[in-house]
Amino acid sequence: MIEIILEFLSQGWIGSLIGIIGICLGIVVAIYFYRQSRVGPRLVYQTKAIKIIGKDERAIPDDVRIFFGNTPVERLVKNLIIIWNSGYTTFDGKNIIDTNPLRAEYSQGTSVMRVTTLKATRPENGSRAHVNPTNLNEVIFSFDYLDPNDGAVFEIYHTGEEIIPNMMGTIKGLPKGISDWGIIKTAARKEEPTKIKNPILAILVGLGAIMLLLIIAFIILALIYTIIVTITNGISRGDWSSLIFLLVPALPLYLLYNFWADRKKFPKNLMIDELKY
Repeated sequence: MIEIILEFLSQGWIGSLIGIIGICLGIVVAIYFYRQSRVGPRLVYQTKAIKIIGKDERAIPDDVRIFFGNTPVERLVKNLIIIWNSGYTTFDGKNIIDTNPLRAEYSQGTSVMRVTTLKATRPENGSRAHVNPTNLNEVIFSFDYLDPNDGAVFEIYHTGEEIIPNMMGTIKGLPKGISDWGIIKTAARKEEPTKIKNPILAILVGLGAIMLLLIIAFIILALIYTIIVTITNGISRGDWSSLIFLLVPALPLYLLYNFWADRKKFPKNLMIDELKY
């Protein structure tokens, strides 16, 4: 069976097609990395919200009071905001315009109860956050500088109805300002596997899994066989075609895996326990 496949792959037009595909993939990869190298500083953020206390008249009677420190609150939300430089050059904190600073803005009537910098990649970056003294519903962020993948995790407690703030501010060199990379995804909790009660369906699922494993095993064995033949008998045109045909899918799959795995994820050195759950 393997010999038949290798004989088919050794045909001239197969080698030409593989060569064209390889060239196209090479051009696409070169363009991708060139464009990535042209990216300057890029300030991005991700958020997570935990509703600690919600105003529910059925659950909280009128004669019950909840305090944050010495201040009574009817609602309390905890925000975790990660801000970092996902670009390829250093971000200068002086590029944040003083008249329109980088800030998390909550709705009017919201009070920010506390702001804390939980973690920073390096203390030299000067990552800071404080409540705007003239607008108590705003948290202002500042940095001395951020090298690529430098950033910080900020913790905010507020009384607003919305759980996620609007990020505002003008940044020189970044016309669109800070970019929203979405909600922080937490690790999924392990659950008991669902048992298939229908015996016929269970058999079909089992056969499908076995077939998938056999296909994967066949591809691996074909690759090993081609490599052994190439080493033993020398490299012929057919061997090159077969080997390239088996290896060509590896590069785009690897690039796609890395692209999706690292896409819109904060740096690993900013991970803290509060982000895992």
